[in-house]
Amino acid sequence: MSFDEKLPAYTSEPFTPPAFVRPKANKICCITLRDADRILLVNTPMQVIRSIRLSILESWYKPIQSEGEYYGGYEFKVKGNPWRGFRAETVHSRKLVLGMLRRMAFLGWRLIQASDVTKSRCEMDSLFFELADDGRTEEGDEEDADVDETLEGGEEGKGVKLEIDQDTGIDMFALSFEWWDRLRVIEGSPENIAAIKDALQTVWTKGIQLEKDYAGSYEFKLGGAPFNPWKWDSIEARMMFIQILANLKSQGFSLYASIDISPNQQDEKIESWFFKRDKKRVKDEGMEDSSRARRGQLTRGDDKTGVLVDF
Repeated sequence: MSFDEKLPAYTSEPFTPPAFVRPKANKICCITLRDADRILLVNTPMQVIRSIRLSILESWYKPIQSEGEYYGGYEFKVKGNPWRGFRAETVHSRKLVLGMLRRMAFLGWRLIQASDVTKSRCEMDSLFFELADDGRTEEGDEEDADVDETLEGGEEGKGVKLEIDQDTGIDMFALSFEWWDRLRVIEGSPENIAAIKDALQTVWTKGIQLEKDYAGSYEFKLGGAPFNPWKWDSIEARMMFIQILANLKSQGFSLYASIDISPNQQDEKIESWFFKRDKKRVKDEGMEDSSRARRGQLTRGDDKTGVLVDF
């Protein structure tokens, strides 16, 4: 068809989309990490704002500098530079995110996705949450729902909440990948550290060069450059990550979020992993293992009764 030839006239009726009933979006909210020191809450109820305030006070080692409405959202500005920090602040920033994730899970907000939805260099990932249908925590603890009522009492209620709920009961920890060869376990238990160390020793043939405490985290310095791999190392590095996931899965921990906590202009950035333990699944598996052990004791008469091995 030449460009001079006229296109045929459309004779069909214009497309009329079906009627759409817009649902309320009050059960979805967003927390954005922005600039060097700001946390922006979008579409969050007052209960969440109060809880995030407490989370910042508990998890960040410096005070809140200012807070208030921000073009329809609500923003906290903290002292220090959690999103562009160096050295020890890189650990504290992960603790800050851990605190917020725990608080949101405690209130019944389930993380949908962490995503970088802007090309702006002053913003990192946005965390999108959805309120659970049952209106309680993900763990479904009745007592947690009762504790939330203390948030309704204004300033006095906030003080009570902080006093009785410093531990949300949500098992989470973080893995931070630094430089080309360092892995930091942040707020992980000794069992978590042992599981990760086993994966590193088993798979990464260049070995562990150094282990030490770093600003309250447990740091492994690996040989080679697993986070900037070349040829065979790229396969081995991914197998190392796979083994880490498998080892932690055996402890009831699953990868809950992978979050970018570094500014967009850094070419060497790498996301941090956040793990969450499914208490209900661990409890169910524990009951199942106990039941299996009892069955084993009934069917075996030697000294090895109750020991079951799955192949």
